[in-house]
Amino acid sequence: MGWLWEGASGDWQVTVTVTDAAGNTASKTFDWRVHPAPITSLSTGYGHTCVIDWWGDGWCWGKGSDGQLGDGGAIDQAAPVQVNNPYRWDHGLAAFEWPHIATGAHHSCAADATNRYVICWGKNTYGQLGSGGDDTLLPEMVQPPRSFRMLVAGENHTCGLFESNGFLACWGRNNRGQVGDGTNDDLKEIPHFSRIAGLTQWKHVTAGREHSCAVTKQHEAFCWGANEAGQLGVGDTEDRNRPQPVAPDLDWAELSAGDSHTCGITMGGDL
Repeated sequence: MGWLWEGASGDWQVTVTVTDAAGNTASKTFDWRVHPAPITSLSTGYGHTCVIDWWGDGWCWGKGSDGQLGDGGAIDQAAPVQVNNPYRWDHGLAAFEWPHIATGAHHSCAADATNRYVICWGKNTYGQLGSGGDDTLLPEMVQPPRSFRMLVAGENHTCGLFESNGFLACWGRNNRGQVGDGTNDDLKEIPHFSRIAGLTQWKHVTAGREHSCAVTKQHEAFCWGANEAGQLGVGDTEDRNRPQPVAPDLDWAELSAGDSHTCGITMGGDL
């Protein structure tokens, strides 16, 4: 019995060789991959859902009219379709596999296994793909490469945590201040540096419909963007275009932003 590794495809195969008493041999190769594969990452958008399986393949289903499923089409899908990832073989990437996937209302983004590339697909009206280009039915690699360890998407904006320095950047629609850079101007390309001024050591980020929240490595919580329902947690209903501290007397572990509300867990496990 011998193992064969096909490095380009990333598929494990096993070859079984049998030798009889006369010395005759026969071999058969089997695909060792398990289908369906275990899911390692899942993200739900406003009308579609995407997952990443154990093999690094992306699958999406649901609303697809804007190309947010990444299969090259623009129709809804009632069952998972594989994301048509043209970068699995290109750009010197032996196996472009994604630990993080993020889904918005009309777009999706993913970061590769080494956290050094980002690809996005779908609608790009407000710059939510970060490419500075047009809508796309297929994943496109954002240039130049960015090193992200976490991606999240709101309705029409996207946020990412930089791998190397703990910086946080958001891009896309900014009509309610959800990008957090102190303006209400849409940002159509991923910034080269942190656009969240004065705060650099982030460990977690979440995005709602038109607001964003994040937690620092010091367990401080901040929110910014739309606040008509008080989703920023700052005691009023005014929008903010810069991060605002949330319950600074608490040590926060993680936040989760919904359409117009936010929930959090403290380091002590309180919700």
